[in-house]
Amino acid sequence: MLQLECNAGFKLNIKGENATARCIRGIWKPDVPKCMSAPCLVPAVEHGQYYKVEPHTKQLSDKPSLTPLSTYEEVQSNEFITLECEDGFNAQGSAQLRCAHGSWSVNAFSECTSVPCTLPNIPGIIYDVSRPFTVIAR
Repeated sequence: MLQLECNAGFKLNIKGENATARCIRGIWKPDVPKCMSAPCLVPAVEHGQYYKVEPHTKQLSDKPSLTPLSTYEEVQSNEFITLECEDGFNAQGSAQLRCAHGSWSVNAFSECTSVPCTLPNIPGIIYDVSRPFTVIAR
């Protein structure tokens, strides 16, 4: 019986509490033990959604396709995801993330922050910014 532990950023392909493998008559049970790159978990975000970026290989001019992801869904090492915010919100920070051995390629995750309204330029109207919602017509 062989019990394995993988280095940081990697996970054992054998599941279970003991993570053990046995060689019985030259065959590994339940499987040949391997340490594989650990996946990353899709971060939670308000007012937006992460998508898996799947590049097309037909032509260089093709745009990548985007597959919606659920919060805490696993993304494999060397894969990219991108954040798209709901209407009325903009991404603050890096919208694209790369998974590398169980860690994302950024120090802080992006947020979707609300887009501020701008006052329309209306001829003959002067805005009084000292009082909320005050318009002086001239």
